[in-house]
Amino acid sequence: MIKLRFIIPSFLLLVALCWAHLEEFSRLDMEDTCFGSKHVKIPPTMSDKFADLLAIAQGRVDENSPKNHEKVVIHEKLSNENPTFAELTNFVFRWHSTNLELFQYSISKNEMYPENEKVIKHLLKDLVTLPVVFIDYMEYDTEHLKIFLYLKTETRAVLKPGRAKRDEHAHPNHFYWDDLDRHNAEIAAYHLDRVLGFRRAIPHVGRYVNIMEEIHPFAYDDLLKSFYVTPEGNNCITGRCKNYCDTNHPTCGHPNIIEASLAASLPTHDNATRDVFRYPWKRSFDKKRKAMWEVNPNYCETIRGIKPYKSGKRILDVVDLAIMDFLVGNMNRKYYEMFRYDIKCQNLKKVF
Repeated sequence: MIKLRFIIPSFLLLVALCWAHLEEFSRLDMEDTCFGSKHVKIPPTMSDKFADLLAIAQGRVDENSPKNHEKVVIHEKLSNENPTFAELTNFVFRWHSTNLELFQYSISKNEMYPENEKVIKHLLKDLVTLPVVFIDYMEYDTEHLKIFLYLKTETRAVLKPGRAKRDEHAHPNHFYWDDLDRHNAEIAAYHLDRVLGFRRAIPHVGRYVNIMEEIHPFAYDDLLKSFYVTPEGNNCITGRCKNYCDTNHPTCGHPNIIEASLAASLPTHDNATRDVFRYPWKRSFDKKRKAMWEVNPNYCETIRGIKPYKSGKRILDVVDLAIMDFLVGNMNRKYYEMFRYDIKCQNLKKVF
């Protein structure tokens, strides 16, 4: 009986200490992954039923829906000179927003991402490590095979398979339109753009992909039919595209693994429409005929006198683009795109 009187208080004290530890653990702040944001504090809810997420999943979101999260403040005041998609669309970052969303809605008029942006590191890690849950591919709008990867947590990326070795040079007798795209050039261009301070290139990362485990199970129609095995026992894929999707230009594993570059996807056309502009210094895709800028010494003055280059800083942006193309060896640019968002309340068009 005496021992029992000591055991019961000791047991109750142990329970109290455990409860206090759990309460303190639930008050921990989330990691700050959004640029310019404050730490997001989640209320201590040991019995949280996630009513807000359940309402979103069931389509029952309205003003009266429960909200167990706080608004993340991206910018205190809208900047008229360099607005972001989040500011223009009044998009609210929540604690469960993905790293891809944080990147997409932080795109601004002058740059793809701010300097020292933390979320880019997390996004690149997602592109390398997240498992594939679905795929799609561009069939007719590209000259080379490109595959859309849908990764876990709704992260979408564009895969460009490596079909040339890292140290393989272009054939000296080939024209610039006959050379294969270099997957490692995409990655190098992103890092060079970042080092130069442009920050206008889409984040790219390299990834080893097992085409039989990560692409073949989700392939369909013509993409599925284009798989084959070589006499060496390597699994290959050609896909369908304009020019370089045949057995003379296959994507082959060793026996299943390929190198590829993954680019973070941009906002959809529904959220951000694009304006397409012809590149003024587009090359001539003819073996004998040269482009106008190669034969007309006054071509630059002509371009500077027409829209949209005769006012604003568009001509300077295109010059930056030309410098970047020269440094990375891109000789095949045909056009460039700019984001457009209509601000109805001001009857203005913001062009990124």
